[in-house]
Amino acid sequence: MPYPFSIAAHTWLPADWRDIFKPEEIVRESCSNKSILVRLDWRKGENKAVTQNPKDTVEAYYDAKHGLETLFHRAEHGSEHAALRLAEFFREACSRLSRLCKEQPKLFQRAARQSWRWPVMMSTHPRLCDDYKAIFKALQLGKDIPLELDKYAKWKWDDAADIAFALLCYLWQSRSENRRTQTDYGKFGEAVDCLPKFTDDSANEWWKVARVVFLFTYPKPETVPELAKLVKPLTRRRSPGRMKQAILELLKARFISFAPAASAYRT
Repeated sequence: MPYPFSIAAHTWLPADWRDIFKPEEIVRESCSNKSILVRLDWRKGENKAVTQNPKDTVEAYYDAKHGLETLFHRAEHGSEHAALRLAEFFREACSRLSRLCKEQPKLFQRAARQSWRWPVMMSTHPRLCDDYKAIFKALQLGKDIPLELDKYAKWKWDDAADIAFALLCYLWQSRSENRRTQTDYGKFGEAVDCLPKFTDDSANEWWKVARVVFLFTYPKPETVPELAKLVKPLTRRRSPGRMKQAILELLKARFISFAPAASAYRT
């Protein structure tokens, strides 16, 4: 049996959780005494040492990620039950994320400024949609990423662009102002920090590093089906060397197309 209905500010939990709540945080118990209805803001009173402990937060993140990976795996293999659970989870999670973004935008600005997409609630009826423009503006979405996101951007999105952008993000996230503090990037991080700001004036310089990164992992990209399919051989006799060069030239073109005009940063 599903839990009974509750408004957005309340949620049903197992009754054996009762002891962790104060009386005023419990709205009611179910008739069977197997579940309790609690106010969602009960977490605001949670021990501050726990809620602000980075280790506990990381553990909670990986626990949730593992659970979601399990559901995705089952849904991808045809489980309708897993698909329904995923939809239910993300409807609630996205709704609460939007509410938090409206109430505390500064909390998410660092993540949003380094993101080029953001989850919001949308519907076929406009009044049921999030005011995504207001949310994106408050979050300063994409402000720090090395990619033009306005409608005048000239880059083309395809499989090659997807790989080129992944390379760009790999370099960009390795710079000291963007990297994760718990990761040691060593000499590579120092080298990437020496690159100038990513613009059309410096894009070739960035590509030289991206090319090395790409070939380190894929020294023979023409032998990797996912990469070889990016370029169609002109003839069956096209040599592996020419295939490799064609792949690199295509990735370079997509990579450089992401660069914003240097004039946009000049004062």
